[in-house]
Amino acid sequence: MTKKKITFLFISVLIFFGVVYVLLPSSLHAVTLEGRVNEQLKTGAVSAGYGEQAVDMRIIVARIISIILGLMGTIFGFLIVLSGYWYLTAQGEEEKVKKAQKTMQAAIIGLFIVVLSFSITYFVSRNILSASKSDTRAIAPYEQ
Repeated sequence: MTKKKITFLFISVLIFFGVVYVLLPSSLHAVTLEGRVNEQLKTGAVSAGYGEQAVDMRIIVARIISIILGLMGTIFGFLIVLSGYWYLTAQGEEEKVKKAQKTMQAAIIGLFIVVLSFSITYFVSRNILSASKSDTRAIAPYEQ
């Protein structure tokens, strides 16, 4: 396989898993007929002004930021693996080795920044929610 095909394959797999990661929790929610009916009734009740309260805009923004940071972390993880592949297949060629090392160094720094950003976002969003006396579980659905 050529490098373009391998790169295209890795990017395709990355995009596929990113889309599955974003869409999977919502599709698992209504598995049975009863779940579907309850979900539609709940949606109708919320649209009519009954049922659950509207979600705060800060919660929506925090969720979007955490999704974006999660995808960026996935991309940097992919770059680390890709640069490792480049390093292993360099066969002693100095230019390829340097390119792989630079890419790995940049990807590790990027991953560190993303993890730091995610932790800051998590901390700030928790404090915003506790200050507004909202339900703190709404910001991080992966903890429920």
